[in-house]
Formats: sequence, C-alpha cells, structure tokens
Amino acid sequence: MRSSLQQEFYKFIHRRGYWSGIVALWLLMAVSVWLEGTTFDSVAQSYDWGRWAALVMSILVATDFGGEYENETIDTLFYKNTSRGGVFLAKLLILLGYVLILSLAGGIFTMVIQATRAPSTLTWDLVVNHQSLWNATLLTGLGASGMVALITALTIGVTCLTRSKIVAMGFSFVLIFTGPTLAGALPKIIDGLWIKWSPLNMLQLASQVANPALKSVTKLSTAQLAWGTTIYAVIFTMLSYLFFSQGQRSK
Repeated sequence: MRSSLQQEFYKFIHRRGYWSGIVALWLLMAVSVWLEGTTFDSVAQSYDWGRWAALVMSILVATDFGGEYENETIDTLFYKNTSRGGVFLAKLLILLGYVLILSLAGGIFTMVIQATRAPSTLTWDLVVNHQSLWNATLLTGLGASGMVALITALTIGVTCLTRSKIVAMGFSFVLIFTGPTLAGALPKIIDGLWIKWSPLNMLQLASQVANPALKSVTKLSTAQLAWGTTIYAVIFTMLSYLFFSQGQRSK
C-alpha cells in the first residue's frame, strides 16, 4: 500500500493535468462570473464550483484509469504490487485529495471575486432567507463536494467497466449537464415512489442546499439526499474496485 501511494503521489506531482485542472477550474468559474454576475446566489454556489470541479475530476479520472488500460500497463501495475486493493485505494486517495485541492482553489477564487467585484452591500454576514452568505456558501460547498464525489465514483466505475476514457468522459458529461434536469423530469415519466431514491436525484444535493424549496421537486429532505449521495458513492466505489481488479481484458 505504501509503495502504491508513493507511486501515485509521484504521478500526481509530475502530471501536468492535475495542475492545469486548477487553471481550467478558475477559467470556468470566471465564465460563470461573466454570465451570472456577483449576486448572493452566485457567490453562495461559488460560481458553479460543483459543476466545474466535477467536470475537471471526470476528465482526470477517465485519463488516469483509462490510461492504464489504453497503455496496457494495468497488469504490470498489479504485478509490481502485492495488493490490487492497495493500488486502487492509492489512486482513490490521491483523487479525493485532489478534490480537496479543487475545493481550496474554488474557495480562494470565490473570496477574491467577492472582495473585488461584489457590491458593498453583498457582505459575508448578509442574511437572505434566514441564512448568512458565509453559511450558505459553506453548506452549498459541502453539498457540491458530495456531488463531485458521486460523479467521481461513477466515472471510475464506467472507466473500469468499459476500459475507455472517451466513453467514461461522455457519460460523466451527460450526468453533469443534464443529470438534474433528467432527475426532475423522471417522476413525470415513471410513476413510482422509488424513483426519488435514484442516483440522478442525488445530483441535486448542492442545489437543494442552496434552495431548500427544491424539496418539492426531489421529494427528499436535504439530510436524506446527503445520506443517499454518500451511500451511492460508497456502492459505486466498491463496484469500481470489482471492475478494476479484473485487470486488462484479453484481446
């Protein structure tokens, strides 16, 4: 496990994609600033940090895991390490650590924009709907982190199942940009109480934290969405390991 973690950390330090991912996140958040302006809602959502962080993570995850299959190095990786679980866990820990880095980068960007572009009345202690801007930003960030973790777990699973980073990225892009819309439309198409517990519905966690009235659409409380997101992330991570541990498919 230790050698696997050291190896993955070495890759993290020397892979340009991780550092360019931070720059890409800032550029995408800047686009949100330009489109949405600096308002209570846009600051509370950290200028769509959750969506853009999920986009960056899906690309990096698909490239990391997919590259092992495309370069046919995964079996060599298993051969050099005694535990396949250790290899998978090392990769997962590095990716989760990178989510924290993206969180920090998003927080810095949000505070800089709030300090330089926000009107004088938009202060961190401004209260709207019984919630201060600081509290709303923090809670929405936590909800968005859960959504990013779920997208990351799903992308790992699809990459390891299909052995294709292109398929995995396409799948994650669809979830990121249309998932919440599909979740809202699904109950109108399929009649059943179980539909509110679908993984798609969990993608609305960050939005509901920012707007509690969304409960009328999700049919779940924010706490239920949070638990559901966590449980699905764990389930998809376990499935991802099962797919990953099979190694390279024979041609």
